[in-house]
Amino acid sequence: FRKVTQQHCGMKKARAVDFFTWAGSLSACNIPLGLALGEREGLLRVGDLVASYSGGSGITWSSAVIRWGT
Repeated sequence: FRKVTQQHCGMKKARAVDFFTWAGSLSACNIPLGLALGEREGLLRVGDLVASYSGGSGITWSSAVIRWGT
């Protein structure tokens, strides 16, 4: 889903963190985990625009667009 969304939004070269293969869905922890991993792996720089989203059970979804480190 990330790749399709990324291409549709014209962000083909955007950096991304994928952890579903080893962690699965952690519900409310998906976005914080993705941000922590992105920071640890050096993918996030001060001033970066970060778009994140997460699916939950049923129709529960969340998303956020933030400016990192400001």
